[in-house]
Amino acid sequence: MRYSVYGGVVVDDIAYLYGKNAAGTVGLAQVPAASITDKSAYQYYVDGAWTSTIPGVNDTGVGPTNASAGGQGTYYYSSVWDLYVWIGQAGISVAPDCFITTTPAPKGPWATLVKFYSADYISWSYTLQAHPGLLANSSENAIYLSYVVYDSGLYWTPLIYVQWES
Repeated sequence: MRYSVYGGVVVDDIAYLYGKNAAGTVGLAQVPAASITDKSAYQYYVDGAWTSTIPGVNDTGVGPTNASAGGQGTYYYSSVWDLYVWIGQAGISVAPDCFITTTPAPKGPWATLVKFYSADYISWSYTLQAHPGLLANSSENAIYLSYVVYDSGLYWTPLIYVQWES
């Protein structure tokens, strides 16, 4: 499993790095952000505990459950909600359907996935991402979303602003 390839977030100088293996299992590693290039500083979340032993490719119990909907997405920390957030697509999909799950800790438990946004199906879309860095300030109760649309030989990227209810 290649940690950070599936996503990551830095909170309080700790990098939480998510990876996904060929079976679709999401794994989690943590490392001080200043030591991200030092493999000996990594800890891995396996069977509900942190360990310095790198899990094997076929190991079970790797990572948090329900840490995504299976597709591409974005992990981030919401200071408004005081929660870790994942927003993304459900598996391999060409429909711009957005799912969300949250947790008080990067290792979970993650809340039940909820579909909160869907656009009219045009042709096909991919690479759905959330963009917390585009918000005017970190106290804004909102998120920007984007994805790539392909239709009739043209590509474009809509930017969607979602304001959460208080």
